[in-house]
Amino acid sequence: MNDVIFLLKEHGIPYCSWNCLSTPNDGNRFSLVDDDGREILSPRLLRILQGHVE
Repeated sequence: MNDVIFLLKEHGIPYCSWNCLSTPNDGNRFSLVDDDGREILSPRLLRILQGHVE
């Protein structure tokens, strides 16, 4: 995700992201928030989605 957003920003292309719904313990690595508690699962992914890329 970091690489994709880096390239989009580099070329001035707008982007957005939707949370992928998952079921408990399904190993969904792209879900930003927990489906039940709506808590952030990955602070790093949140920062990347906000445009803080390297």
